[in-house]
Amino acid sequence: MHNAQAGDPRSRYSDTSLRPWFVAFDGDAATYLNGSIDTGWYDAHHYLLFMTDAQNVPPALDDVNPSVADAQARVTQLAKAHATVASNDWKALPNVQSMVVPRG
Repeated sequence: MHNAQAGDPRSRYSDTSLRPWFVAFDGDAATYLNGSIDTGWYDAHHYLLFMTDAQNVPPALDDVNPSVADAQARVTQLAKAHATVASNDWKALPNVQSMVVPRG
């Protein structure tokens, strides 16, 4: 399911029989971290949470070439906020893109 929103995002569909089929959710990382969304809900319900555009969370990082330390800190920040995957375009940082850190 696409787009970050507060509460149970599956509720946007009136057909409740669809809800069990949604297990992966994605949206802008900055929206998930702006304080209006309880990202712990996804973790507590064992859903996959993809946070896109990791570089845009304030303070914004370079889109393609941030420092390794800043990129590692951002991935760790998103994981602590219950992200399953932190999406980015940091192709020159394979050690960051392959990071595995505890969620929540």
